[in-house]
Amino acid sequence: MRNLSILAMCLLVMSTHAQSVFTNQTNAALQKVIADYPNRFKNIIGTATGNSSQEYNSTIRVQGGGPAYVQLKSANNGGAYSWRSELYQNESFVECSQQLKQVFQHIKNTIIRIEGYPPFILSGVYDSPSSDKVNFMLPFQLLPNTNGFQQLKVDLLMEHSSGVWKLWLRVYDGQTIDIASN
Repeated sequence: MRNLSILAMCLLVMSTHAQSVFTNQTNAALQKVIADYPNRFKNIIGTATGNSSQEYNSTIRVQGGGPAYVQLKSANNGGAYSWRSELYQNESFVECSQQLKQVFQHIKNTIIRIEGYPPFILSGVYDSPSSDKVNFMLPFQLLPNTNGFQQLKVDLLMEHSSGVWKLWLRVYDGQTIDIASN
């Protein structure tokens, strides 16, 4: 009985550690991406993806997640730019929804510190996704809305495509870009 209790305690500690590592890595990546927002993500642009002349692999991605991209739009679109990182994918709506809720809870109330700016908090309200919707977005607000970051948007996007549900973390310039189609 004692061995079973010790085993249960070890599993609990390991699962908590695994969740916190993912959370810390997500928040660390988010911190780096938001810090480069005033530079229009120039410091996190990697190699071209080949999918589009305006899409690049990002040098910042969430460890344990999928690929991350920086997308630039032409000057005709106001020079818009965005970053997105695939966090999770699964054929099961229920499992992806659970991941969405978990990641949302970890990101909510994250404090972002950028040199030269006062700290701000990512705030949001959780809403449950519906399997009827192909795209479902949970936005975060930056509090307080600091100069230089008024147009910054951060959200989680859950989308269904080709029989797979994907969860994306996105950071983008909300004034000049609509990346719901990304």
